[in-house]
Amino acid sequence: MKNYREAPLLKLDDPSLREAAGTRRREIASTIEPARLTDALTLAALRVAMEALSGTAFVIRCNPVQILFTNTRGKAMYESNIRETLADLARIQTDAPSCDALVARFRSGPDEHALIVIRPPRLDVDRMRQHATTLWRLTPREADVAGFLMQSVGNKDIANALKCSTKTIEKHVSAVLAKAHADSRNALLAMVVGLLQLAE
Repeated sequence: MKNYREAPLLKLDDPSLREAAGTRRREIASTIEPARLTDALTLAALRVAMEALSGTAFVIRCNPVQILFTNTRGKAMYESNIRETLADLARIQTDAPSCDALVARFRSGPDEHALIVIRPPRLDVDRMRQHATTLWRLTPREADVAGFLMQSVGNKDIANALKCSTKTIEKHVSAVLAKAHADSRNALLAMVVGLLQLAE
């Protein structure tokens, strides 16, 4: 496995990166304050990219460890145990090749930063489904839907697999999330994984 410490650092303020944004951005930027537009576009792109990752993701300042941005799974992990999360991130950034995580380092000004993506654990969906059914008193159909949610399957695919309408699946998803007191699918998955780890 590659040692990430040897990877070259990416400079975020590189002029060639700004130039690559294209003419359209310059046209828009001429009507809006450029610094605010760049920040808004960067933040929006970062938010979308972080949520698209299959694992728990953090952008951190390396020394001292400070979380700058995270996806929904990272937020759930951080909120469940702040100290342990910070300790894990400090360990992962220095020992990435031996962890089940990807680390990409970059420099922004004088500070070194890292994008850390913790790969999701191999899930025992049947065990998770049984645990969720018992814990939240799910109906058999809600348990089926919860099993698909834990595999990150979309509503249309769940509807096709269970041979029912998408509207019906949306109602079941809402019921599962309400019973679990989860505000999103990712939060539900993080809760179930966390509860199973506590049970072990």
